[in-house]
Amino acid sequence: MKKTFLLLSALIMSILMANAQEAYENSAQLDKNTAGVCVSIKVEMGVKDAQKVMESLLKNEGLKGGKSSNQKIAYETLILFSTLSPQHINLFVSFEETGKEKNASAIVNLFVKKGKDAPFETSTTDPDLVANVKKFLEQNYVTALYDYDIAMKIEAKKKEIEQTQKGLDNLQKQIDNRTKDIEKAKATIEKAETDIENAKNSIENQKQVLARQQEELSKIK
Repeated sequence: MKKTFLLLSALIMSILMANAQEAYENSAQLDKNTAGVCVSIKVEMGVKDAQKVMESLLKNEGLKGGKSSNQKIAYETLILFSTLSPQHINLFVSFEETGKEKNASAIVNLFVKKGKDAPFETSTTDPDLVANVKKFLEQNYVTALYDYDIAMKIEAKKKEIEQTQKGLDNLQKQIDNRTKDIEKAKATIEKAETDIENAKNSIENQKQVLARQQEELSKIK
């Protein structure tokens, strides 16, 4: 059982890696006033969700003090993020929208520097750090995106099932109400039939009484 689970996990990871874009060193805008060297990756998800997943991932990594704003995450105070570097660093992430609606996609840019006034790190200044950033984006982040996407699809399917169930419940109520109406109609018909039968018997009795009265009247004459 454990072996099967491990094989399945490996298969899922291989599919993720096959479908994911590779992270690459890039030059991009962090905000309107700042640009620099970063590591980027393209993801098949809208900016809003891509940022939400990154925020959650960084918090799960134990990072504190990050500020999230429109299409930007900033750790302006030095943090220790051993996944990327044994040294304290400043970490910044920007998100660029490259697609909309059903074809939503985004470019995620991760910038690192070692101090407020230090330049952004590159593969020339710290190749190990850049390699770790690429690995973090291609594995940790892509896996988090996959988990989030699956969770959203499951939630959407649950809502779809709930709506279908509500429709079935409403239909069942309609059927129950119609059944009650039919039962009431049957009871009304049965009562009407009984009343008609009683009326017929009453008429027959009246006819018999009338016949006797007519017979008695003829005898008197």
